[in-house]
Amino acid sequence: MFLKKIATTIAVSLISTSVWAGCAFENTTEVKSLTAGFDAWKAVTGAMAECGNVSASLDQDFKDKQPDAFAANPSLYQIGGVSNGTMVPLLNAGTIRPLDDLVAKYGSHLKPSQLIKVNGKIMAIAMMVNNQHFMYRSDVLDEFRLAVPTTYDEVLAAAATIAKYDVVDYPLGGTYKAGWNLAEEFVNMYLGNGGSFFGEGNAPAINNATGIASLETMKDLTAYMDPEYLVSDSTYVQQQFQQGKIAMANLWASRAGAMDNAE
Repeated sequence: MFLKKIATTIAVSLISTSVWAGCAFENTTEVKSLTAGFDAWKAVTGAMAECGNVSASLDQDFKDKQPDAFAANPSLYQIGGVSNGTMVPLLNAGTIRPLDDLVAKYGSHLKPSQLIKVNGKIMAIAMMVNNQHFMYRSDVLDEFRLAVPTTYDEVLAAAATIAKYDVVDYPLGGTYKAGWNLAEEFVNMYLGNGGSFFGEGNAPAINNATGIASLETMKDLTAYMDPEYLVSDSTYVQQQFQQGKIAMANLWASRAGAMDNAE
């Protein structure tokens, strides 16, 4: 099962003048950040706040709000949490600045793999790599003596078995919310099936047998999901797990901590 890796990074807005380095100093400059709201960002922004004068906005709609917030004059935030994809609009708008000077002064401890470069300039610092994992209720699988699925055919077979009994509302969950969530699911499925985005002459190459097979598998999976799957994002699926409504789903590693949280 293909695991999609997303580099999650910290980008600094164009007018930012401050930096933090493990609270080796007392920060006297007001710094505001806008990032996603999952646990990893809570930990990072919490550590930043210990340095003083840091205000963090944790918002799952960060990618929609950052472009205008960073384009304001002055910028509404000095630091933004981005992914490979959400950084692109900020780069195109010129609202984030290169970090080479700050890395040279404060970043001797950073690994080369953390330095996200665009046209030779450091535009962000990677703070984590997120992966999608197949998460499941072991008690449900054990009850029906089902092995942990390792292929989508096995996922569908396990879901068909679970659906026969009233143990969960839906055997599967999925981040199928219309928009980038659904697109990400197709990307993962297509690449996992060995597909390539570009063919001869660098032309787009997804309208093929692999692309169709990927869409058909995605459709087959929805038969075992909440019928409202087009509004289902990561938070929705996480809550389904927490409320005992589903037994299996692909979900980001950054959500894993909440799966075992009794609260």
